[in-house]
This record gives sequence, structure tokens and C-alpha cells, in this order.
Amino acid sequence: MYELQDVNKKIKKSLKKVGIGNKSSGSYVLDNENIFLNLINERYKKKLVITDIREGLKKYPWIKKYFWKLIEKNENNLTKKINNDLNGGYFIWIKKDAKINLPISSCLLISSDNYEQKVHNLIIAEEGSEAKILTGCTEHNYVNNAKHIGLTEIFLEKNAKLNFTMVHSWKEDTIVRPITRVELKEKSEFVNNYVCLTKVKDIKMNPKIICKGKNSKAISNSIILSKKDSSIDIGTTIDLMGENSNGEIKSRVVGSGSSKTIVRGRLNGKNKCKGHMECNGILISKDASIHAIPELDAKNNKAELSHEASVGKINQKEIDYLMTRGLSKENATNLIISGFINANFLKLPKKIEKMISLVFKKHLNLTEKHII
Repeated sequence: MYELQDVNKKIKKSLKKVGIGNKSSGSYVLDNENIFLNLINERYKKKLVITDIREGLKKYPWIKKYFWKLIEKNENNLTKKINNDLNGGYFIWIKKDAKINLPISSCLLISSDNYEQKVHNLIIAEEGSEAKILTGCTEHNYVNNAKHIGLTEIFLEKNAKLNFTMVHSWKEDTIVRPITRVELKEKSEFVNNYVCLTKVKDIKMNPKIICKGKNSKAISNSIILSKKDSSIDIGTTIDLMGENSNGEIKSRVVGSGSSKTIVRGRLNGKNKCKGHMECNGILISKDASIHAIPELDAKNNKAELSHEASVGKINQKEIDYLMTRGLSKENATNLIISGFINANFLKLPKKIEKMISLVFKKHLNLTEKHII
């Protein structure tokens, strides 16, 4: 079993930044392009495969029919770069009817200045399987001017259920460009959680989830703490193609400093389906900005799509009330923010929720009792 105490202090510190804790069913850590850790709990050896994508393509030739299926090699300059110079990435194979109780964990690390990490990840959840994946992307504290480009293709077969949580913890001079595509078959369910809590130079991402199968369901949740002069442009697109498919997009954003955050959401109703999106933002600085862009596109008269969005500042009455209870203005503000971006919103397993709450605590300077 993978134990965090067996990892060297430098790697351990970086794993904690993205909420990865002590135990998992399978673990993968990539440091630049070197595989640092690749282990599977003995209990799950017959139910799960997790390995480097380069090794996976050699050992399991059949996965080539999935690799580059949802993302085109020549789609843009980023995909061309990865196709020409792949640094690694994880291959996760959750086998038929497998029920993985412990989270599957992965971490993509950068350990060199001016390094451009190029990874391509592939996840296959076979029919009837259930699992939770926690993946973190970060760099060591001493690294400067890094760039991360990550492609991820995810396939859910019939009746598969997958909860996928990505936590980003970058430095203020890092550029991040993830591209994610997901395909859902009949009665499959996918939950996509994205958490960004640190100041970052520039992130652009817009994962696309294709509900291809009948009665498939996709939920996308985002929590963003936008700091200093960060530039963050994130979104989710859900294609509701299958009959009676269902999609939900929810985002919560806190804008501080002079950060600029764009939150996009798009629901494409191409069959009889239901979809709803919400974007809620709090501005705690007069120089920060949050721009919500919800889009609904119904191409079937039985599609039911809706959205709501709100952006504003913290209610002064709430701060005043908490100050009458003995809190300073700073602690009162942090308490309100921590409630707004509470990890309960993501509906994660308790162990993962607790780890992410500790990350919240660090970046909001909260005491333990202020984590709601």
C-alpha cells in the first residue's frame, strides 16, 4: 500500500499542496518526465491498472484505439507539441464491475526552472465500474517560469461511475493549458471537480463532456480563489446527445487583488435532455473582475436548459454580525469566503474533502475552527 511517509520530504511537501494524503488504491507521480512513484494497492491489483502512458501503450496495444480519439493530434499548437514530444502522463484502467473504495491518486510535478511539461493522460472506466480519482498538478517551491500542457481523454462505458477531482496549486509565474475531453456511454455518470486556490500567471481551460449514451449524466463543479494579478479563463461544455441525458455546471469564484477571471459554461441540448448551470462570484477587491458567460444551445424541442449567475461583494451586514460575535474583520471575511467555497459543494468523499479543506485553510489563513 502506498504510504505518504515512504515518500521523500520534497515530494511529500508538494503532494500536500494539492491535497493528496496518506493512502490510495493506486498512485502515480510524474516529476518533470521521470516516473517517481507508480504503485497499486495489493487489494486492487485485479481491479485496477495505473501506469505511465508510455508504458501503457507498449504493454496494452488495444488502448491505441482510445488514444487521440477525443482530441485531434493537429487540433492546435498545444496538441502538436505533445504529439511530437510527450513527457509522460498516466494511464488509468478501471476494470469491469470494479468498485474502488480508496481514491486513485496522481500528481504531475515540475521540478526545473523554465520547464515546459507536456503530458497526455488516458482514463478508461469499464462497464459497471465505480471509482474516485484525485489528481494534483503543481511544482516545487523553488521552480520559476514553468509551463504545463496537459491533455486528458476519459471514457466511461455503460453504467460506469467516475468522480474526477483536479486540484491546481501553481506559482505566480506559471502558465497552464489543460485540454480535457470525456465520453459517456449509456447510464454512465461523471462528476468533474476543479479546484484552484493559488495565484497563477495564466490558466486557460474548457473541458468538454459528451453525454453520448442514453440516460447518461455529467456534473461539473469549479472552485476558484483568484489572487493578485492572476488571469484565469475556465469553462465547461456539456454536449447532451443521448436521450434523457442530464448535465449540470456549477462554479464558485472569489476574486481578489487585481485578478481577472472569466467563467464560461455551455450546454448543448441535442436530444430530449435536461441541463442547468450556475455561476456565483464574490469580489473582495475593487480591482478584481469576474466575467460570467453562460450559454444555452437547444437543437431539440424536448431539451430543457436553464442558467443563473450572480456576482457581487460580501454583504456588509454579514461581516458586521460576525464582528459582534468577536471576530476581526479579516477573520469574519475569511469565514464567509470559506463557507462560500466549502468543499461540501463538491460532494467528495470525507477523506478527500478534509484534505482539500486543509488546503483552503492554508490559502485563506484560517484557523481550524473557521473551516465550515
